[in-house]
Amino acid sequence: MSHSELMLTWDQLRERSEVHTELTEAERCEAARAFTDLKRIFNDQFFDMRHPLFLFFFDRSGWRCEWATWFAGFLNSVSKHPDFPRLVRELQDPLLYGERMTVLYTVDILLSAGFSFSLDPEITVNGKPKKPDIFVQLNEQDRGFFIEVTSLSSSEKQREADAVFHTITNALLPFMAHLDYSGHLERILSPVHLQEILQKVQLAAKKAAGETGFETVEIEGVIRLALAAKSQRTLLDDWALARGLEPCSFLGPGADVSEISRISRTLKEEQIQLPADRANVVVIYSHFFTMPPRDEASFEQWVNRLEEEVFKYSHIGYLLLIFSWTGGNDSGVIQFRDHFCVNRRRFYFDCEAIMIFKNRFVATPMPSAVEVRFRDAFVQAGAVPIKQVNSEH
Repeated sequence: MSHSELMLTWDQLRERSEVHTELTEAERCEAARAFTDLKRIFNDQFFDMRHPLFLFFFDRSGWRCEWATWFAGFLNSVSKHPDFPRLVRELQDPLLYGERMTVLYTVDILLSAGFSFSLDPEITVNGKPKKPDIFVQLNEQDRGFFIEVTSLSSSEKQREADAVFHTITNALLPFMAHLDYSGHLERILSPVHLQEILQKVQLAAKKAAGETGFETVEIEGVIRLALAAKSQRTLLDDWALARGLEPCSFLGPGADVSEISRISRTLKEEQIQLPADRANVVVIYSHFFTMPPRDEASFEQWVNRLEEEVFKYSHIGYLLLIFSWTGGNDSGVIQFRDHFCVNRRRFYFDCEAIMIFKNRFVATPMPSAVEVRFRDAFVQAGAVPIKQVNSEH
């Protein structure tokens, strides 16, 4: 690919959006206005290849234009805020962009519910200076509360597992126009073993695509994989269901790391940034280490694993654990006791699961009106009626 092909500007993105076949005429007009606004706000300083938005927009999917429309709209809505000039500078910085965006996603939800905010307020906690990420108020009579936002990246072992998984799935990409597949990679493979398995997988894919229409690679304790021509989808689904696997889903190896323990440690580290005189909030954006809750029973398991960790801190009113991913998700809200899980599809492939854990033992609860507005800001993002479990504490 030539250097010129790696160039990207807001003008190019605007011109692309104006003729994008995945967008309606109204969406094309909105996206074009958004890219014009983003150029005015940022100039073309984003398009250093190191910046996360370079690769984000290098993908030509239509939903990237929808995201740009949201992004420009959000920035326009806070353009008069005292923190806006600093916010723009930080968003331009490739090293600060990701961290700042996790904060802004939270701010965006709360703004829609009528809260005001300030970023990085300077406070004192136990005689030491602290700067929580967000201070939030519902109105002038509300004393407000603080929110600390952080990200939980994958462990070294998980990154090793992901690398093995992606090596296999990337090898299957050339066949995806002709094949569907299901299976489970059951352990992390050493480099030499991975090459052996790759050869078997690629051979099976070639045979399924060009000759037989259906092939499997099954090695006990290592991998279970079936590949089928599009016309053999029923055969593939039957194979997966017989083995307790999801049709058209390929799972990676477990990393033998307690992610719940890692979440608990992160909560312990972040809560010390927040004052003890009110109910505050910790938001953890976690890497996508397992499927999020899809029903009441699976959410109950999350509650049972994390509820007691939240109860440990009398000044933490809520813990929000958020999974974000590119893929699919059914919007909806699940409630178990006074905890919620909000599944939502923000854009076509941009999805979230927001698990909201309430601390009913908080020492100084939020005022009722503030708490309801805070909770409902996230719950209503699911955009469907709540499915509730009637259960005793």
